[in-house]
Amino acid sequence: MSLVKAPATVRDALLCVLNGGANLPEPQMGSNLKKAAEQLVACQLEDLQARSTSDNLVYLQALLLMGLASDSSGPFQVQQSLWINLAFGVSVFLKLHCNHRVVHVVGSELDSNEKLGRRAWLVLFMMDRWHASGTAGPFVIREKMAEIYEEDGGLLGNTGIRLARGYNTPIFELTLLTR
Repeated sequence: MSLVKAPATVRDALLCVLNGGANLPEPQMGSNLKKAAEQLVACQLEDLQARSTSDNLVYLQALLLMGLASDSSGPFQVQQSLWINLAFGVSVFLKLHCNHRVVHVVGSELDSNEKLGRRAWLVLFMMDRWHASGTAGPFVIREKMAEIYEEDGGLLGNTGIRLARGYNTPIFELTLLTR
């Protein structure tokens, strides 16, 4: 994946999200996030099929970062669920929901499209679960769409894989039942 080769709209949207989430004074952070939101929506209006898989992965990562930034933003706070839903749509288009096992070999490229896609899918899954449990809202991603494999530890690390698997435990299910 190369940010330099990405279309200007996608590249600018990602950079705007990154700048919007920086440690800036409150008014400036809000205006940067508003600009980032406008650019991400403009990217959404473009044809996903016209972009390469790599470019769509950059766009997906920008949506995920915007979801994180919007959760903690000040005056400009678009619902995190909007960004999760948009990211889900891009993920399904890229077929990231098809349960792929990605084997991590020591010394292999961590930034291959396959590995970035798998990592982005798992991050989206965890964001969706976290958002749903925090807002008492519905899940966007169905449980059947999120198989977690031992091999994912090479992509997420041991802590990440435990966190992702934690959503399948009876304690988490009990929390969901009490809504």
